[in-house]
Amino acid sequence: DDLIQCIEKQMISVGGETIYKNLSENEIKIKLKTLSQELYSNLFDFIVLKINQKLKPSVKSEENLNINLLDIFGFEILNHNSIEQLCINYTNEILQNEFNQYFFEKEQQLYLSEGLPYDLVDFKNNDDIINCIEKKIFGVVNEVTRFIKPKDKMIIDKFNKLQNELPYLKVSNLDRGNNKFRVQHYASEVTYESENFISKNNLNLSLDIINLINKSKNSFIGLFNIKSSKNLLLNNFYKQIKQLKKVINSTEVNFIRCLKPNDNNIPNNLDYNKVEQQLTYNGIIEAIAIVRQGYPIRYSNLEFDQVFKIVPNEYKENIIRGMTLTFMKAEEEIELLEIKQKILNSKATLISKIFRGYLCSKKFNIIKSKVINIQKYSRRMLAIIHFIRLKSVIRLQAIIRKYNARKLFFYYRSIVRIQSLYRKYNAKKLFIYL
Repeated sequence: DDLIQCIEKQMISVGGETIYKNLSENEIKIKLKTLSQELYSNLFDFIVLKINQKLKPSVKSEENLNINLLDIFGFEILNHNSIEQLCINYTNEILQNEFNQYFFEKEQQLYLSEGLPYDLVDFKNNDDIINCIEKKIFGVVNEVTRFIKPKDKMIIDKFNKLQNELPYLKVSNLDRGNNKFRVQHYASEVTYESENFISKNNLNLSLDIINLINKSKNSFIGLFNIKSSKNLLLNNFYKQIKQLKKVINSTEVNFIRCLKPNDNNIPNNLDYNKVEQQLTYNGIIEAIAIVRQGYPIRYSNLEFDQVFKIVPNEYKENIIRGMTLTFMKAEEEIELLEIKQKILNSKATLISKIFRGYLCSKKFNIIKSKVINIQKYSRRMLAIIHFIRLKSVIRLQAIIRKYNARKLFFYYRSIVRIQSLYRKYNAKKLFIYL
């Protein structure tokens, strides 16, 4: 009953007399939320304290060694963005700044270790938007919260006057009518609704709730020591962030970026839009942009010499050569790869031409050899046929000559016989005559 009375009514002390004022439904919700935030904050601090006590080494060391884990969801753009989203996105701006500095310092260290001037990187950070949030946006919200009778619309009116001075803050006439303002964060533009900004920024718990919690018979809640505070949410948050930055800057930082591939929790399913959104909101794309401002493409000197050996030196004038690494911009690598590909294509064409010539020459020689063999065997066959024919002709000629010679022989023999008979006749006649 006491708790319900503390939540539904506001205790007011006037001239030593205490009266209770009924609260509206919205005021009750705000008061209940403020109480929940206070209890949650104390519970969180209690859990962290117990964990640290449990993990604290029993043996004291001269060195104060510790590991700090910072887990944050990331950039938030909801359908309705309020002061909570402003704080979360401001935190992400700070962490992105640290992330950028980390990358930039790594780049500087790499360049210096390679013997290169570190001013090769034209580094741009998000300091302007952080200053805009800290000094202007937070300042206006805190200023209006301290008014005697503050209203959320007063915040929009002040932002409307300041927007010409701040390129990251925008309030259109439509936004002004709907009590909204827009902030251009590193990841994206976010529209915030100023409704309940003042009530949420005011962390004051009423004295009756503080007394009720401190007198609670619950042994666990009794461990909390809740005190009255005049601080504002944004002031406390700003101080905590500055303390966080101090811790981050005093440690060796490692960043782990986690990406959720899909909302269905199934394997081998990549939602490209969701992944791209996470890359943007987690600052990965911003970090890549920082690297691209310098020389994002790196080869070891040996690897570069091997990969681009055939590229003439006249095309390597813009390449930065370090002690062990070769640096270049993405467009320069693309140009070198294109030139290398053209050279490879021309050499491949030449090799192909020579090889095709070799194949044609080899094929020609084989055909020529076969043709010569065919011709050789053809000529041999023709020669044999000619020889056989010639041999037949010679034999025929021999027979004919034999026949002619025989005929002539018999002719001559006949003549000789006639002559012989004639001489014999003449001789016999002469003998008789004598």
